[in-house]
Amino acid sequence: MNQHHCSLVLGLLFTVFALVTLLVWIPLDIETGVTETLRRRVEIGDAMAPTVITVGILIASIWLCLHSLFRLRAGHEPQDIGILSLENLWFMMAMLAVFVMGFALIQWTGPVAVKLINVTGADIGSYRQLRDTVPYKYAGFIVGGSAIIFGIISLVERRMSWRFAGVSIGAALVIAALFDLPFEDLLLPPNGDQ
Repeated sequence: MNQHHCSLVLGLLFTVFALVTLLVWIPLDIETGVTETLRRRVEIGDAMAPTVITVGILIASIWLCLHSLFRLRAGHEPQDIGILSLENLWFMMAMLAVFVMGFALIQWTGPVAVKLINVTGADIGSYRQLRDTVPYKYAGFIVGGSAIIFGIISLVERRMSWRFAGVSIGAALVIAALFDLPFEDLLLPPNGDQ
């Protein structure tokens, strides 16, 4: 199996994953659609964000399949991909650890911050009451998102730097702004689950 075959298989796997997610998982898991009409007002449904992301994965997967097929047909010399090495396994495990840590931070930063503030004597209420107020609604998304982006960059570059940290925080802020500012009713992760 060469590089083009692997890319084709990977593209097909993610195409199937995206189609199953779009056609089965999202409709069964999320009660509202992409948009919802309430009192003659069209609002964003809970399925908007996962649908947009899944469509992006689907487009990239189809592109990868087509690119691989054209390369195979044109007879380009593929590179031999070799075998899975111990270094590859360590990299994949480190990447998995980055995502697990980042998602844990996304899930727990806001609630833990609220509990710590309440422990100090300031009775600000529960996280559920504050999940759509600044800064609590951004806490988990910014901290966890920055950690994920920083971890990925650091693993790929094989070093850490303050510049990577700044880029990671900036990227998480931009992503949060793109999702939160235009849409009144959209809650950033994990706030919809709390």
